[in-house]
Amino acid sequence: MDAQPLAGLGYYRIKSVGTAGDIQYTNIVRIQFGSSQPAFTLMNNPVKGKQVRFQLADVPEGRYQAIVRDMSGKQLTAVTLVHQGAVSTQAIDLPTLATGTYLLELNGEQFREVQQILIQQ
Repeated sequence: MDAQPLAGLGYYRIKSVGTAGDIQYTNIVRIQFGSSQPAFTLMNNPVKGKQVRFQLADVPEGRYQAIVRDMSGKQLTAVTLVHQGAVSTQAIDLPTLATGTYLLELNGEQFREVQQILIQQ
């Protein structure tokens, strides 16, 4: 995964090295960045440990509130994040949570989304 691709056209291929040292490449693929809808993508779901990571792509730049809630809606933690626009990877530290399903809410002036996260111990 390219955590911070440049806007515009990008070319990618995967290099694999076998156990005997043999090298193989996939075909080259062309990907256009910057023309998609805003995306809030969880990177480690289920979450193991004390941190949830997510990627923002084409989300308007600005200040955002990331709020973790239990399934009844009770706020468990909240942090303010600054997104510079384009693509960025963010992480928030979690309080000690029991195994289960929670909500991660991202709020800003021009963008709001809620996603479920699964906490595993």
